[in-house]
Amino acid sequence: MMGYLQRYISGLRNNGLIWILVPGIFFCWGFTSTSIDMVIPRIKSMFDLSYTSALLIQFSFFLAYLFIPIPAGKFIQYYGYRQSLFIGLACTALGVFLLAPSVILQFYPAFLGGIFITATGIAMLQVTANPMILSLGDPLTAPRRLMFAQAFNSLGTTIAPLIASISLLSIDTLSTHQINLLSWQDQATYHQDSAHATISFAILLGSLLGILALTIKALPQPNLQLTKKGQTSGETVVSSYFSLLKRRKVYLGMGAIFVYVGAEVTIGSLLINYMRREDVLAVEASDASALVAIYWGLAMLGRFAGVVALKWFSAEKILRLASAMAIFLVAIAIIFTGPLSAVALISVGFFNSAHFPLIFSTTLRGSDSSTPKISALLCMSICGGAIITLIAGSLADIAGLKAAFLVCLFCYGYCLYFSYYHRSQMQ
Repeated sequence: MMGYLQRYISGLRNNGLIWILVPGIFFCWGFTSTSIDMVIPRIKSMFDLSYTSALLIQFSFFLAYLFIPIPAGKFIQYYGYRQSLFIGLACTALGVFLLAPSVILQFYPAFLGGIFITATGIAMLQVTANPMILSLGDPLTAPRRLMFAQAFNSLGTTIAPLIASISLLSIDTLSTHQINLLSWQDQATYHQDSAHATISFAILLGSLLGILALTIKALPQPNLQLTKKGQTSGETVVSSYFSLLKRRKVYLGMGAIFVYVGAEVTIGSLLINYMRREDVLAVEASDASALVAIYWGLAMLGRFAGVVALKWFSAEKILRLASAMAIFLVAIAIIFTGPLSAVALISVGFFNSAHFPLIFSTTLRGSDSSTPKISALLCMSICGGAIITLIAGSLADIAGLKAAFLVCLFCYGYCLYFSYYHRSQMQ
C-alpha cells in the first residue's frame, strides 16, 4: 500500500496541485451523497411521508444522472478537467444551499428540486474525476488507481453518518402517531428543532463545497490530453453514442452500474429505518445513523483491501466474489431477524466496495478514444439509484422492509453474471 501511495504522489508532481485535491473531491461527493441518505428519515418525519414518497428524494437525486453525463462529457472535451470540476462543485454547493429555503417554506417539491441540482453537480464530478484517475498512468493498473481514489469517496460516506448523528439526527425522528401524542407546544418545538438542524447542516455543507470550488478555479489546467471533436473521421464513428450502445461490453457494463448503484443506495437509504424496527435492533435514529457509518466504513476498508488484492487477483475474480458474498448476506438479512440480520446487512458494505471501480474500469478497458463517451454512458447508468430505490420503496410500503431487500438480490445476481461474462472474455 505504501509503495502504491508513493507512486501516486509521484504522479501528482507532474500535474500540479489539482491532483492533490482530487481525493478531496471524491471525499466531498461521497459525503454529500450519503448526507442525502441521512436526511431521508428527518424529511420523512417532517413532511409525514410514506416510504415511496420519502424515496422520491433518491429518485430526484439519481434522475440527474440520466440527463447530465452526456452534456458533461462534451463540456469536458471543450473546456477541460479543471473547469468541469469547478462547475460540478459550484452546482453541488448551490443545490445544497437551496435545501435551506425549501425547509423554511415547508415545500417538499422545492426540496426535491434542490436535491436534483445537487445531484447535477455530483454527476458532473463523476464524469470528470473517474476518467481523470484512469488516465494518470498505465492502463493495466487503472483498476487499482480508481479503487484507491474511490476509497476517499468511501471515507466521505463513512464520516457523513457520524456527522449526521450529532446534527441532522441528534433529535430523534418521530412518526406521525408519536408526534400526535405530544402537546401542541412540544410538537412546535420538535418541528422547529428539526428544521433548524436541517438548515444548519445545509448551510455548512454548501459553504465547504463552495470553498473547494473556488480553490479548484484558482488552479492551473492539469496537463492531460483530451480528445477534441472532429480530430479524425474514424474517431467520429467510434464516438457515436448509438454505436457505443451496440457494443455488448458497454451495455452490460451500463446494466451492472445501474443495478449495483440501485442496490447500494436502497440498503443505505432504508438502513436507519430497518435498524429501528422492534424485531431488529430497536435503536434510536442517532444510534442507527452510527451503524450506517459502519456500513459505509466497511466500503472504505474494502476499497483499500481491493487495492492490495488486485496485485494478485484479476478484477473479474474480485468482482465475482464480492457479488456472491453480497447475495449471501442480503439473503441472511431477509431470512433472519435481530442482531444477525442487522450485522449481515451492514456487512454488505464491505463487498459493495469492489463493484463500482471494477465495473467501471473493466468496461473502459481498451476503449482508447471512446473512453470519455463510454464514461458518460456508465455515469448515466447511475440513475439506477432512482429507479431501483423507487421500486424498493413501493415494495416496503406494500409488504414491509424485508421485501424491499429482495430487489437487491436480483441486482447483485446481475453483477455476478457480469463478472462471469468478463471472465469468459479474458480466457
